[in-house]
Amino acid sequence: AAQIPTNGLNVDAGLDIAGGNLTFTTADKGVHLGVTSATAANLMDDYEEGDFQVTTTYAGSGSWGLNTSNDTLHYVKVGTLVHIMGQIKVSAYSSASGIGYIDLPFAQGAQTEDADTGTGEVQVLGASQNSNVFCINVYTGLARLYFDRHDATSLANAALAQFDSNMAINISISYHTS
Repeated sequence: AAQIPTNGLNVDAGLDIAGGNLTFTTADKGVHLGVTSATAANLMDDYEEGDFQVTTTYAGSGSWGLNTSNDTLHYVKVGTLVHIMGQIKVSAYSSASGIGYIDLPFAQGAQTEDADTGTGEVQVLGASQNSNVFCINVYTGLARLYFDRHDATSLANAALAQFDSNMAINISISYHTS
């Protein structure tokens, strides 16, 4: 068995410490956090952040699209937790109706007992119709963020009928991926 040096660091093959950074020489490696032995649930083996260009989709009639100068959101992925944030701006809107959604950088992962449903904050600026009735949802197995409208008792996925051209949508949501 390897002896742990007095400074507490035991370096094995597959680990590179150069320039002050700790880098694994093979993929699919990580760091066990908060434990003294290799416990799968405590393995931190994924971190990523970046920007992604949003694609709009609707099921119904009409159309809607984004301003090409405001069609990018930012994401941070730590393990299976993904957080997206930013502002998109609607530039083209023509009587869109039905279900509206945008693509996400990662599909929602399946969790136990519906613990996979993600709901976040959306702020709509510049809409002339009922801009306070929107919410956003992520559903199991889909890489989509749905725009829903809500009233006092229920959700309906016909939010696009409330959209306007030249409105801005601020988004902040966290969800789990596989």
